[in-house]
Amino acid sequence: LQMPAMHVDETSLRVDRKNHWIPVCPAGHITCKFLHPKRGLAAIEANGVIPRYGGVIIHDCWASYLSYEQCGHGLCGSHLLRELTFVIDANDSAWAANMKRLLQETCAI
Repeated sequence: LQMPAMHVDETSLRVDRKNHWIPVCPAGHITCKFLHPKRGLAAIEANGVIPRYGGVIIHDCWASYLSYEQCGHGLCGSHLLRELTFVIDANDSAWAANMKRLLQETCAI
């Protein structure tokens, strides 16, 4: 909870043939994972990390994360690149190709 920023995401896991969700909160050398039968705010609240966190959360712009106003918010570069790749492939978009190249070049520096 003392880290200035942490990445947050979720993944699924089948338990007794039903989807369960794992909110994941890595920061520094520590990763908090928590299995929950529901996705979204219920799982995030049960995990208890983000509701008590005051730093910047880096995420995929999922609405559940945006509801935490006590946190700063940043968008995950990998998620942005994936979305830009889709826009390029689906629409042959020049602006998306330029933005993707800019993000990749900025990361390479």
